[in-house]
Amino acid sequence: MAAAALGSGRQQRGHPLPQVVRNKISTHPGHPADQDRRAQDPSSTHSETISYTRVKYDYTRDGKQSVITGIDDAKWTYSYDLFGRQTDTTDPDKGASTTEYTDLDQVSTTTDVRQAKLLYEYDELGRKTGMWQTAKTDANKLANWTYDTLLKGQPTASTRYVGGATGKKFTKRITEHDTLGRPTSTELILPTDDPLVTSGAVTSPLTFGTAYLADGSVANTKEPAAGGLPKEIVSPKYNSLGLTTELSGTSTYLLGVTYSAIGQVEQLTLGAGAKNTYITNKYEAGTGRLTRSHVTNQTHPYMLQDLNFTRDDAGNVQSILDPTTLGGSTKADNQCFTYDAHRRLTEAWTPKTADCATADRTTANLDGAAPYWTSYTYNGAGQRSTETTHTTAGDQTTGYEYKTATGQPHPLVKTTGAKAATYGYDLAGNTTSRPGTQAPQTLLWNTEGELSATTEPAAGAKPARGTTYLYDADGELLIRRASGDGDTVLYLGTTEVRVTTKGAAQTVSGTRYYSATGQTIAVRTATAGTAGSKLNFLAADHHGTSSIATDATTQAVTKRYTTPFGAPRGTQPATWPDDKAFLGKPTNSATGLTHIGAREYDPVIGQFISVDPILELDKHQTLNGYSYGGQAPATNSDPTGTRLDSGNGRPGNNGAAPVPPAPITEVELVMSLGRSGGSDGQAGLG
Repeated sequence: MAAAALGSGRQQRGHPLPQVVRNKISTHPGHPADQDRRAQDPSSTHSETISYTRVKYDYTRDGKQSVITGIDDAKWTYSYDLFGRQTDTTDPDKGASTTEYTDLDQVSTTTDVRQAKLLYEYDELGRKTGMWQTAKTDANKLANWTYDTLLKGQPTASTRYVGGATGKKFTKRITEHDTLGRPTSTELILPTDDPLVTSGAVTSPLTFGTAYLADGSVANTKEPAAGGLPKEIVSPKYNSLGLTTELSGTSTYLLGVTYSAIGQVEQLTLGAGAKNTYITNKYEAGTGRLTRSHVTNQTHPYMLQDLNFTRDDAGNVQSILDPTTLGGSTKADNQCFTYDAHRRLTEAWTPKTADCATADRTTANLDGAAPYWTSYTYNGAGQRSTETTHTTAGDQTTGYEYKTATGQPHPLVKTTGAKAATYGYDLAGNTTSRPGTQAPQTLLWNTEGELSATTEPAAGAKPARGTTYLYDADGELLIRRASGDGDTVLYLGTTEVRVTTKGAAQTVSGTRYYSATGQTIAVRTATAGTAGSKLNFLAADHHGTSSIATDATTQAVTKRYTTPFGAPRGTQPATWPDDKAFLGKPTNSATGLTHIGAREYDPVIGQFISVDPILELDKHQTLNGYSYGGQAPATNSDPTGTRLDSGNGRPGNNGAAPVPPAPITEVELVMSLGRSGGSDGQAGLG
């Protein structure tokens, strides 16, 4: 289904290009017939433009979008019925899809290019009550929603069916509300014959709770005993402005927070015993961009991590410098970055010193805790064309080729050279084959467009392996299940239960996360049948990728490094407290994929493996639907898998609705907007 079907205005959002935007008038006020972007090299002091992209827009007579022509001439088309409802769409990568409606303008069916059909049903108040695939039969029922049982007008439960309405049921149910109608007690009910239940890894139901203060702030949350972790009531405290200052449960986690006058987090004090860990932040006046974040504790006389960020006037991150050496046991880590005129990353390297001068970008000058130098080029659609790694042994270049045999222009079909591989896709643009971790990997997708399974054949002494994915009624990942040896993970929000199988042996463990001020500050792990648990404090970069873990008891430190696109960099530590990597998202070592919100991500090629469900029309470099972060991963992030984030946890529009282009009143309007407000709609507060 084309992104336009996701809702009014969600096709268009963001900010104009900071260099030059040229809009040509259409016959409909407020709708430019086309939009040119003439980008100027960030290092240039001249006024001439050196690169050029254009997106064209066509409209129906009543002002609805009918055709979008992308920067590489790929086309998206939209058709409407007599009531103005969008009925047919074509996407260059996802193909054709249709939408049908009830007499009350509710979506009744959607059908994609694979002929995967979803059917919906609603109650008399217009609330969705059921979802089926192919036909409305019990055997084809996928999900169900109920309302009003406990409190009129409020949802009661949602159920995911596996094998139809008479098959297995995975239900999330509200059991209590407070006097203001807020859920205070909820349950997750698993089938009694589910392997997680029959193995004793978890009990069913699992009960969760939330209590509120008079002003609506959360007073506490209740977590169940699971995976060797005890029941826990986690309680925050707040200052007079409603900002979090403390967090405690079975132990203390957050002892204090210092805020700036405008509410920025300046220091976190973390502690569960006699000694504390501190995360201290500094920001750029005016923009609010993070300029420094360092970590210290009361055991080590030196800084454990000291990330220093520099940016150009457009907000591109030019360097991330960490001079810490852990008392001389390791080296400093100096990362430098350069960009092309469309703010796409072109060079990333680690010089010996904190000097990002181009003259020093040589293999002889590479050094640091995890040294590397990688160069990138891009094609006309904003996708990676080449990736070159530079070492003293020589350069290794990987070429990227696109366009499937069926004419889809943007899927990656082949890499050549240093990392040669092939990739396959279905008609909806979902990856169906790719390099696996031990052998070629096959991927299956469900009717809803979600990854449902991966398999890899046996390779040498390694047995065949596979992973299946189960989502709740609302499409959130609930269980990632290994077939044979591997990890099965039950995702319960802040608590996760893991069953690790190796031959006939199984180990059950639990992981619980503690968050405050918009970031994960601690993780507790435990193993079922083993007394006690282990607590680590975490510190992350500006995009939420945890890079340092500190043992809460011993204050022992573990550090790790990643590439800009999220792949492991350098020698990785022997142990890390959890499986979260890039952006703090779950990474599956068995598949090589990272689960980022709505999609799966491959850090090796730096792109998602399915098409973006949201089309951002004013961000030319993201129209291809697969690339990550507008190809500027040090500056932008995409933690939802659907839209760019500014890097400080705020979406490009601060969470507001998408903004359509401003009305055009002249035949041609050219605006020179300078270079300080972000580029290609990717303004960087990060």
